[in-house]
Parts: sequence; structure tokens; C-alpha cells
Amino acid sequence: MIQKVVVFGGSFSPPTLAHTEIIARCLAVPGIDEVWLVPSANRTDKNIAARPRQQLAMLELVVRDVFHGDSRLRILDTELRRGISTETYDTYQEFLRDYPEADLWFVFGSDSYATIGQWLNGDWLAEHLPVMIVPRNGVPLPRTSAIVQHLSPLSAQAAPISSTQVRSILALKSDASALVSTPIATYLKQNELFASKS
Repeated sequence: MIQKVVVFGGSFSPPTLAHTEIIARCLAVPGIDEVWLVPSANRTDKNIAARPRQQLAMLELVVRDVFHGDSRLRILDTELRRGISTETYDTYQEFLRDYPEADLWFVFGSDSYATIGQWLNGDWLAEHLPVMIVPRNGVPLPRTSAIVQHLSPLSAQAAPISSTQVRSILALKSDASALVSTPIATYLKQNELFASKS
């Protein structure tokens, strides 16, 4: 039986309230059977600040404590195990091969999706990759089509939040708990993650 799956990839370094709102939006899409959370390894344009085990641990907290163990949520370490720079094209091809019965939809912010032409095989992805787009940073949404859907905007509280912002606050030994869920705030504090060593 074909399942409709949303694939949500990202650094999750750390998972923010914006991430959790996007997950909630995905779960609320009619007909969605599962949402796969896919932590990214280093990319050609970005090194991931958290270690893989930390990315996975934080996502496990989000699934367990924020979404109460919702059985529709799965964490896949596909990109972490690949051993090369993360590319959406590679992940899509791997998932098509490994999950041929899944109706796969990848979720992106409109700001990220606007750069798709610069990604590996970006022109091909723009023609073939089914996507759900979240409005981000005032970047216009692409037109809807057979492979492009829109998700509703994030709340005013969550919309401007980014993992980079959280890490910058923590590096200054300041409080970032308003930008992440309570279990993530606790994890960050207990592990002194992203805090400056000076």
C-alpha cells in the first residue's frame, strides 16, 4: 500500500520552535501517513555544528516529549551514515530505491527552495521532486503544481527563529530557552552544547 510521506531534513543543530511547528504542520496535512526527520551531515555549503549523536538525541527528545511519541514520526540517519556531503538529490534517489511504495514529499522553507538551481542536479529536482514549501523570511512561494504544495506560515513567535540564532545566543552564555522546546533547552543546558569554552 502506497503511503504519503513527508521528508523533513535539516541540521537540527539544535531543533528550534520553528522546526517543531513545521513538524506539526506536516503531521496536520490530510492524508499524511508518516513524517521522516532526516538530520543532515555536513553539506557543501555548511558544516553541522552538532555531532551526529547529538542531532539524533535531540530529535528523539522532540519525538518523545514534544510530540508524545507520535507513531507517524520516524528519525532516519540516512544522511549521517552516507559518509559524504549531504545532497538532496542523493537522498531522494536513495529513498526512491529503498522505499518504492512511498509517495515522498520533501519540505523546505521558501528561502531554501529559492536556491534549488544551485543544488546538485537542481534543475532536475525542480522538475521532479515533490515539495511542500513553508513561507520563510519573506521569500515568495513558488506556484503550486502537481509537485508543489504550500504549508501555512509559521506563527509570529516561531517564524524568525533559526538554529544559527540559538547557537549564537548560547555561545554568549545567554538564555535561548524561549527559542526551543523545554526538553531541548534542558538538553542544551545539561550538555553545555554550543557554549563558548572561553
